[in-house]
Amino acid sequence: MKILIDMTIKELTAPYADPRQLRHPEKVNIPNEKLLYLLIDETELSFRKGMLVTATVSKVFETKAICRLENGLTAIILE
Repeated sequence: MKILIDMTIKELTAPYADPRQLRHPEKVNIPNEKLLYLLIDETELSFRKGMLVTATVSKVFETKAICRLENGLTAIILE
């Protein structure tokens, strides 16, 4: 009950504060590339640099195009 009261007090004193802890990369031993694969739910074999993928272009600008990849990710193609 004390935890709930403390959380309520924090919410009332700072209503728009984010209660989540920040991720500090120096404290986590996961390399950025591995973290990317964990976040997009792909492997190095199914999604790697230089691989050809199917994409649907959604917006075209002068120097770039925004598209949606077949796995659901949004990508930017630069000129």
